[in-house]
Amino acid sequence: MPTSTHVEPVAPGVKRTPSESVAFGRRQWQRKWRTFATQWSQPALMKLAKQTLGEAALHSSQIHGFTTGKLRDPAPKVLLAVGQLNLAIAAANGFWKLPPDSPECPGVMPDLWQGKTWMCDAQGQPLGPLDCFAAFSGMIDLGLDVRSGTLSAETMPAVSKALGRYLRFALMDQGTDVMDIPVDESVTSRLIWGKEVKAGELEAVIDQIAELAGVSTDQVWDEAIQPALAAGA
Repeated sequence: MPTSTHVEPVAPGVKRTPSESVAFGRRQWQRKWRTFATQWSQPALMKLAKQTLGEAALHSSQIHGFTTGKLRDPAPKVLLAVGQLNLAIAAANGFWKLPPDSPECPGVMPDLWQGKTWMCDAQGQPLGPLDCFAAFSGMIDLGLDVRSGTLSAETMPAVSKALGRYLRFALMDQGTDVMDIPVDESVTSRLIWGKEVKAGELEAVIDQIAELAGVSTDQVWDEAIQPALAAGA
């Protein structure tokens, strides 16, 4: 039977039914997928997937279904394709070393993968096919709801570096020359120019940073801050 959309999601660590587990996984997957997929138009993401995987393994209905949460029980092939594509994007951007037989992003289409952010688990590691299944089924917690108290003096060097890189790529994608950004003492300027900011400073302007990058605050946390925190854990 299809998984009910009315089941209460229950996180790992307590007794739960399969439906409660999947309800939790689908909710966290929707948020993780949405921040990932909005980096492309649907045609561009399908083109990248086809050129990377060697066949049309990801379709518009699946992209939309993941984004809206309406794809309740995806086929194994979909999660396999998404996991392989995610690892390929991570590897193409210098983060991950793929096994010799793994699909690779097409070198002739760097605009589709260069500077793109891949999906990570709570430890900052790229999600592969098995990880995608575990995340969607609620077997693992991606740590998306952990915010309060995560920024500190110890974590800010790594967070500042990651967020500065994230902002630079976002501005370049918008056609902005980062060399035109004024050098001043604002938090955004300091981040863009590779300087460290304090936790309180960042928390006070996180919404402004998201607006500048053209994304949601959730995306800034999920795509830049959380992986930096996980890498330093």
